[in-house]
Amino acid sequence: MDKFHAPLPPAPMPLSITALGALVINLSCALMLARYRAHRGSLTRAAFLSTRNDVLANIAIIAAALATVFIRWRGPTWSSVSASWR
Repeated sequence: MDKFHAPLPPAPMPLSITALGALVINLSCALMLARYRAHRGSLTRAAFLSTRNDVLANIAIIAAALATVFIRWRGPTWSSVSASWR
């Protein structure tokens, strides 16, 4: 319950390392499925679209980790700027 009332951002390094590993795997799968995406079977196209979306999600997770590092690096001045936008 404490995490709900006082949320903390995740540690950026484990988040980045995990997302980079998943990005490599998903990108390799997407590249393998790319040649079959136009075939008649709908499952091959669905598999390609799913892995492509996973690649985009991994990129977004890496961006979130970089944003967390930036916010921590900037310190309390960043939080005061975001609080003034409310």
